Amino acid sequence: MSRFYLCFLILLITASVQGQRIRVNENETALGKFPNVVQVEFQKIISYLHSEPREMHLKNGFIICHNTRTPEDGYWIIILTKNGELVDKKFKRGRGPNEVLQAGSSGLINNKFWIFDRGLGRIWFTNDFLEKESDLTSNTVDLKVLQVRYVDDASVITFGSTGTNNKYDIYDFNANMILRGLGNLNTLSRLIDVNTSANEEWSPQPEKLFFEGDYKVKPDRTKFVAGCYWFDVIEIYNITGELIKAIRGPLNLNPNFKIFRNNDYAGVDRPPHTRIGYTYISCSDKYIYAGFSGKRIMENSPFHFEKIYVFNWEGESIAILNLNHSIRSFVVDEEEKSIYAVSGQSGDLIKASFIIEDAPEAAIGCSGGSFCWGC
Repeated sequence: MSRFYLCFLILLITASVQGQRIRVNENETALGKFPNVVQVEFQKIISYLHSEPREMHLKNGFIICHNTRTPEDGYWIIILTKNGELVDKKFKRGRGPNEVLQAGSSGLINNKFWIFDRGLGRIWFTNDFLEKESDLTSNTVDLKVLQVRYVDDASVITFGSTGTNNKYDIYDFNANMILRGLGNLNTLSRLIDVNTSANEEWSPQPEKLFFEGDYKVKPDRTKFVAGCYWFDVIEIYNITGELIKAIRGPLNLNPNFKIFRNNDYAGVDRPPHTRIGYTYISCSDKYIYAGFSGKRIMENSPFHFEKIYVFNWEGESIAILNLNHSIRSFVVDEEEKSIYAVSGQSGDLIKASFIIEDAPEAAIGCSGGSFCWGC
């Protein structure tokens, strides 16, 4: 009889550990109610004759599409008018001068456009991006990271660096070193081992892959927002590193990941039932727009989404945008209250108008329940 109770106790403890909800941040709070739920109806502008954009930007009335793929001798960046007319192509694929081997991330800082070559660890930028003949400049440092975002002319926020206990690191070009980190990995210390790599060959620190996702710097460069693929969490920081708010929901995703290591590689094992959280972020000085998937990784196009959750920079819930097209990226024109994207179904460049009303007295929307999608 005692052996039976012992076995029962072991099973109970095991189930409790496996079902433990991983806290992405010790100070995380549940997703709040949304005062606005808006139906967004996209309309076709024109057929988009390129691969789907990884990122989209807006500058001086032009749409800038950073494509996920491009053929040999093709271009990573496509510039269009808002009517879909081709203006120019930039950043040819390759290893030669003024070429980009693997375009990982891109963006605008003031009047400068930059693009990170993840294949060569190099950042290209230009001050006359919309001119036919752009004067390209490169930071020649070998950045062994997965993604970067510009903070200012001297520094970037990096993701995937080896040898630190931060989710993200701020790297300074002038000092050629990491200055400080954003978000501490020790929040997972009860569930995984936080180890740094002693290998000369670089590989992304596997613990950091728990927090893989999209992240953006506020245009005024004072704050930073990150959304996770594998946890449905949005984290907002001051650019100096202090957490403003960590928001958890709407599904309270708790992936059953395992870190594996062998002589050649270290990584994260993701079961096929794993659901995906926030896959793309666009932001202005007013709002954060976070695309949410909720799909399993074995489904078709799991990183596409039909919902955008809108927050302000204090982490307050503003609106849910329900989309009539599945998309992978988008850009918002707040002045004309429009969203531009490329449809995951038709491959067309599409546009929709939307209005976020002032919050009514009685908020509606997501209450943060385990399976609530915010309607």
